[in-house]
Amino acid sequence: YQYNPNGEVPEISQDRLDDMSLLAGRIESTKFSPDVAQDLAGGPLLAEIVERFQNSDNSKIKLVEYSAHYPTLLSLLAAMGVELPDGESETIPPFGSAIVFTIDDHQTIEAEYWTTGGEKKLPLSLADEGSCNTGPCELDEFRRVHETVLQRAGAETWCRRCNNRELNVCLATRQQYAVSPVAAGFLGALVATLLLSIAFWCLYSRQKRATAMSNPQKDVEW
Repeated sequence: YQYNPNGEVPEISQDRLDDMSLLAGRIESTKFSPDVAQDLAGGPLLAEIVERFQNSDNSKIKLVEYSAHYPTLLSLLAAMGVELPDGESETIPPFGSAIVFTIDDHQTIEAEYWTTGGEKKLPLSLADEGSCNTGPCELDEFRRVHETVLQRAGAETWCRRCNNRELNVCLATRQQYAVSPVAAGFLGALVATLLLSIAFWCLYSRQKRATAMSNPQKDVEW
């Protein structure tokens, strides 16, 4: 059946809908998996969360919320090298799902995956290795495990790795290191002058050498 937007909506059986949902879940979970998405999409957000953890003792803000769609949730997990818990893997997080991080007075981090407004609350691994893979994790250990991700989460590195030249943050990064027209003109004139000077010096040296060869001087005996 070829769908016609101006015609009648085709009837789809529940079994077919279930198959389509299963297929979509597998495709999306693969697309945003640690092996494919890596930390390209979720790395900057993970770095911001860690920065808030570091400043939590001196901050009056005790709750921070981010609103996003499921690709952001899966990308954040991919940046940590983990996936959804067993039973929820290869599925698209439903509306109202959340990844909840907590940090206590001892700088210990925990994470849970909440589905549909908290109907189910499942523990999440904070990394794919070390003590952060098995449960609560100290902030220093969390930073150590994800050090590589945090180091390359800056805008300049992200724009270069993604080859992105369109987002405002990437445009701003390029303009920061761009040369102004006046400076470019000055540098161009300087380079041209330098090249001309080298050319004249080469011509002068060649002419002087030719003159010396055409008028050889006699050796002087002492």
